[in-house]
Amino acid sequence: MIGIYMHEVRRPLVGIAICCFGGMLLGEATDELYQLIFPLTVCLWCMALFYKNRSFNLYVWITIFLVGLLHYSSVSMRQSTTGVQNPLEACIEPDYSYSGIVINEPKFMPFQASSRGVWRFELDLRACDCKKETLLNQRVHVRVYGWGNEEMPYIWEHVTMEGRVEKDTWQHVEKWELNVRSIDFIERAPKTIWLRVAEQLRNLRAYALTTLSAEEEQYQDHAAIQRAVIIGDREGVPYELRDLFRHTGCMHVFAISGLHVGFLLIIASILVRLMGISLPHHGWILIPILIVYVYLTGMRASVLRASLMAAGYLIAIHFREKPDLANIIALSALLLLIWNPLYSSDAGFLFSYVIVIFILLAFARCSNQFRRISGFWFHLLSLCLSTLIATLFSVPLSLYLFGSGSMIGLLANLFVIPMLFLVVFGSWMSLLILPFSSIFNQASYTCIEFILMGLRGLRKLPVGLWEVEDVSLGGVLLWYGGGLYLLIWARRRKELLKGVLLMGVALLLMGDFF
Repeated sequence: MIGIYMHEVRRPLVGIAICCFGGMLLGEATDELYQLIFPLTVCLWCMALFYKNRSFNLYVWITIFLVGLLHYSSVSMRQSTTGVQNPLEACIEPDYSYSGIVINEPKFMPFQASSRGVWRFELDLRACDCKKETLLNQRVHVRVYGWGNEEMPYIWEHVTMEGRVEKDTWQHVEKWELNVRSIDFIERAPKTIWLRVAEQLRNLRAYALTTLSAEEEQYQDHAAIQRAVIIGDREGVPYELRDLFRHTGCMHVFAISGLHVGFLLIIASILVRLMGISLPHHGWILIPILIVYVYLTGMRASVLRASLMAAGYLIAIHFREKPDLANIIALSALLLLIWNPLYSSDAGFLFSYVIVIFILLAFARCSNQFRRISGFWFHLLSLCLSTLIATLFSVPLSLYLFGSGSMIGLLANLFVIPMLFLVVFGSWMSLLILPFSSIFNQASYTCIEFILMGLRGLRKLPVGLWEVEDVSLGGVLLWYGGGLYLLIWARRRKELLKGVLLMGVALLLMGDFF
């Protein structure tokens, strides 16, 4: 029904994305999905008979819903086996050969007091000597023992490796992994054009890591935060600092997302304008920059979403069309879900889209008020509104998924985000102007120190991190439903009161954490 509504207001991509995502959510919540497909189809088509005047539209949305349902089931069913906790557990004998495609950048984790360590990455398994069909077309974790200077496979490279499956236990969490004794047991395909491009991108990432780590001996924590903010390398950030950012509601600065992509585009747009290139042609330079940035940051769901949205916006400007942000957001979500339906249960995907959607709705609701202001006050009020909406609609989801949330982020982000822009600007100048990299790094470290000082002060406030054991799903859904009602449908005073009442009831259902 939401899909039909969005179609009538000329947002077809929004309706398609909602219907497809709804089908995937149903697939995720259903254990034995294949038993429900037929009766569900019959029920939905019977419902269509009650909408004779809109039957064609309703049939279209039902079909899209079922496509999402079947697409999710086709992927998720291949990743489960009857009576086995993990499909790899059915293939524990050594000396098996596994073939697949590398789907993320390998990361090296050294052993203590040694230059040797373990390379970790994920593999989309396509073939296996053990002849277990349930293993195929699923992601498996791979560990390769070796040295930090060894050349590992690139993203999307097809490899064949020989190893054994073992259970790894770390911090009371058990998972099955494919262990390979050394890189000598990995057979790689001949280099294609893409692999040569990936090789250059990896060299570029290595250059960025080296440049941003030049002052690490004196400013180890600051350099680690800088690398995490710029290229998403969070391995060096100490647990104490991660806990500080989590406690103050600023953990999102370590997740490369729309904020970081926006900062990059602002800096790149300034440089492109200085080159004398007109606005409609910015996409010819900025979109390739986005593609490189996505690879450098590990191709995570949040950065893919932000980059797809930015690319859609730039393409619309190139053709001198007014960008439709709602359709652009829906298209990016649809493409990601088609590529990997399991994103529907990914926390980063949910946080990313929930926050962006509500910020967009809030700005649309306040558009008339924002037209009356400009300049400094416009940017200040935009920051305040974005921070308020992001906090209000991220904390309930964080409480439900992780059992913790912080309202201090409402204050913390008001100074963290402007300071973070200075960190990003100084870091990119360090990478672009190598002779002055040390100066720009020092400037970035100074801004990071101000951020840490502010967060340590806010952490002392009595209202800190909320931690709960269980949060009602109904309360969370009612909270977001009330928010949608306020931002989309409520216009009169009575309707606004109804929306506030719905959100108040949602707070009562979620528990007494407030």
